[in-house]
Amino acid sequence: MILFFRVFLLLFCFLSFSQDFKAEPLLVKKDSVSFYSFSEKSVSYFRFNDQNKLIVKSIDYNKSLPKSLDSDLIAGLSAVSKKGVVYLLYPGGGILYRFIDNAIERIDESFAHRSQFSGHFFMYKENLYLLGGYGYWKSGSSLTKFNFQSGSWDLVSTSGQVPPEGIDQGSFVVKENILSVFDFYETNAGTSKLNPNLFALNLDTFMWSKKGALNSLFKNDIRRSILLAKLPYKESLITKAPWENEFQIVSPSLNSIKTYKTNDLSQLSNNSIVVGDRMVYFSRDAKRTGYTVVFKPLSDLLLLPSEELLYNDTLAFKVYGFFAMSLLFILLLAVFIYFKRSAKACFLSANSLSFEEKSVAINTDERYFLKLLVNSKKGTIENSLILSYFKNGTTSLDAAIKRKNKMIDLLNKKFFDCFDTLLINKVSGLKDSREVFYILNSSVKVFVKES
Repeated sequence: MILFFRVFLLLFCFLSFSQDFKAEPLLVKKDSVSFYSFSEKSVSYFRFNDQNKLIVKSIDYNKSLPKSLDSDLIAGLSAVSKKGVVYLLYPGGGILYRFIDNAIERIDESFAHRSQFSGHFFMYKENLYLLGGYGYWKSGSSLTKFNFQSGSWDLVSTSGQVPPEGIDQGSFVVKENILSVFDFYETNAGTSKLNPNLFALNLDTFMWSKKGALNSLFKNDIRRSILLAKLPYKESLITKAPWENEFQIVSPSLNSIKTYKTNDLSQLSNNSIVVGDRMVYFSRDAKRTGYTVVFKPLSDLLLLPSEELLYNDTLAFKVYGFFAMSLLFILLLAVFIYFKRSAKACFLSANSLSFEEKSVAINTDERYFLKLLVNSKKGTIENSLILSYFKNGTTSLDAAIKRKNKMIDLLNKKFFDCFDTLLINKVSGLKDSREVFYILNSSVKVFVKES
């Protein structure tokens, strides 16, 4: 009796365990109004009608699943769908399946090499690619392309600023010919570190470029990244952790992260999809023996967002630096010109004319002449006024003129040799060109020190 009870209890636990962990079907988007659900025996075709009601039709496969495809692995496949054909990639890379005519068939001549777990499987211009991933204790940045003729995966040579330590658990968004890669980890020998930059891969030239440093809201938490739901949406990516009451829409082309509050998406996972403007995912039923398809209109969820920059754009930084340096240069040039053209303050004492730490010795005649200029209106005196100072009863007019000219020339020479500018300028009268005036240089301001 005891033996029977033990066997019964063991069988009950086994059945309960099997029911609780029944494999989840794989959701794959077909177009803006329909999607697939792949299970171990059949495929379900879902479509939204004009009244936004979900219509479903389930059909058994025409053929048995390939031997290499364990039914428990279906939900872990990576999928790409186009024009009614779905390509399904084995976890870790290598083996490739195709769903067509209601059957899943293997189309590769490769093997499960298991070196690109969490790699990004995508299609561009009818070609299938697998980028990055983790395997054999290390992440990589390799890009491989499926060769439909040989059934093998060919390595694609890339150049530029390739992520040096690989891409593990990354986020990926394609817009036109640019694949943006961000929020990924560099993993080596069991140690994972967040790469804090956003990278872009040109899918025509296979040239990598580093765009800038990520927003600080991306934390170094690979466990969170593994559980983070990442759903392609238009030219963006919807991300959400199961335990958080918010989700983000990340748009690299707009350099934007929009955050929305919600309590309705706790069961969102990487096996969820966006169909048109609806978020579609599975919800486990009350008995925990099966799953029900649930969808929520995004219009009900995209309310009152908070927005931040995804990354600090290096181009914007360079433009900012250019304009900042240009502004600084203009400012320095303006200051230089201002001081170059502004008047020098000179001080006239009994026997010298000084400026800053330099000075020029002057005699009595030069001091008298400078005082006349300083005290005159607009720093200007007539030639006749200064000439009368040098002329006396015993000196001829010609001698007085020579003495005056010699004094002015010597004063100008001494000042120029010391301060690199002339002190006195000689000008003609406006009304009569025969009239001569002496004027202080406008760039010099003379102050008289009284003894």
